[in-house]
Amino acid sequence: MRNLSNANRRCTVLSAQWRAIGICAAPFLFLSANLVAAPDAAVLKRFMAIDENRASHALQHGGKLIRKTTRFTILFCPPEVGTTSGFEEDIPVHGTDVGANDQIQASRLQSLDFTGRGRKIVVLDTGYNYNHPELRSSYLGGYDFSNYDNDPMDDHGHGSHVAGLITADGISGNARGVAPETGIIAGKVLDSSNNGFLSDVIDAIYWAVDGPDRRNGTADDFHPDGISISIGTKAPYVYRDGNCDTVSPALTTAEKYAVDHGVPVVIGAGNNGNSGVSLPGCVSYAITVGAVGSDDAIASFSGRGDAVDIVAPGVLLYSAHVGMNYALLSGTSQATPIVAGVIALMKEAYPNASVEEVEAALFSTAVPVGASGKDTTYGWGRVDAYQALYAIFTPDRPDPPAFLSIKRATNNLILSWPKYLLGYSLESASAIVNSMNWQPVTNTNVDPNVATVPITTGEQFFRLRKP
Repeated sequence: MRNLSNANRRCTVLSAQWRAIGICAAPFLFLSANLVAAPDAAVLKRFMAIDENRASHALQHGGKLIRKTTRFTILFCPPEVGTTSGFEEDIPVHGTDVGANDQIQASRLQSLDFTGRGRKIVVLDTGYNYNHPELRSSYLGGYDFSNYDNDPMDDHGHGSHVAGLITADGISGNARGVAPETGIIAGKVLDSSNNGFLSDVIDAIYWAVDGPDRRNGTADDFHPDGISISIGTKAPYVYRDGNCDTVSPALTTAEKYAVDHGVPVVIGAGNNGNSGVSLPGCVSYAITVGAVGSDDAIASFSGRGDAVDIVAPGVLLYSAHVGMNYALLSGTSQATPIVAGVIALMKEAYPNASVEEVEAALFSTAVPVGASGKDTTYGWGRVDAYQALYAIFTPDRPDPPAFLSIKRATNNLILSWPKYLLGYSLESASAIVNSMNWQPVTNTNVDPNVATVPITTGEQFFRLRKP
């Protein structure tokens, strides 16, 4: 998790009415590219303002523009001006560091060929080390919200560690991610010191849903299967009772926007222990994740509170880092991508599963390691990837998608199908006229999900038959 500290607070002006001045070369629509250095924090604070007229008034009375996004303006201004203008404080955020696949039964799904194939997760963090051998195959591009450019290279290591827990290839066996074939879109919202501001997180959530042009429903939309945010805040921005939806309406609106567009938002509970759950995970629209050890006991640092939904392994997890390095790290930051990876596996089987179906499957199948039902420490319990995936089954959707892969090897065809299609049989036909034309294929391979068939003259048709 990354936390929002109290240093260098910023003022963001949220604007529902905006006028585009230009499209920059980077995939970001700016209303203004004027940037200012951080002034003395004792004199000015950072705010976010929605109303453009109030933002302009503040700038005329001692405020200094940081930048404008498509939805709000970020600025420094005197605290009294920001408060009387109704601006939201731009709260500082940072990362919260402190055999998971077997523990959550992801290895069992991987043995059945569930690997996150064709799925995409947006990771909002310190960036992505796309040069690392474990990570380069999964990189799908991104954006740097800290430096306003198209290169989200990780200059800290936290983001790469988090992403690796989702998607690392397993070149080093202990580093294999939960869903190693999942693609990662990286939004760098934290700097080289692992710090950032809430406004960049909010902006990046909209970017994750709408794509670089910031317009939903256009060709550049990412269509992610989830957003993973290992970011948090420190006191006083921690909440034990209820949710924090009213603390930052802009954040709450952004998370709701993602969910309303079919994108689950997975966020860590923070590392503040009994003090509570931090922003942005305390918002009611998040899937909020706490951390447990390998024995399923709650980690001492894991944030507790009503907002906790589920827990996952988050103690001493091994993953990619800066350079060609690996690291053992702990935190709800590490637990969060474990759950995001599980969602990638679920969406591989059921790409059209709704946010509500994903949440219901995750929560209803969680291993009850705390009190009966939902509690403030473990939420509904520890995530179980295998049970969650199969919990999405319904009478109208009884099985994951069935498909055949066919390759030619000299005079033979090699046919294979996913191992999760247990008991399916392969049939062939020389013509498709009626059901009587289909005959079972005798399979002499040791692997029951692979068949070798001689190539014959004329046409050959194949199908999988459900038992």
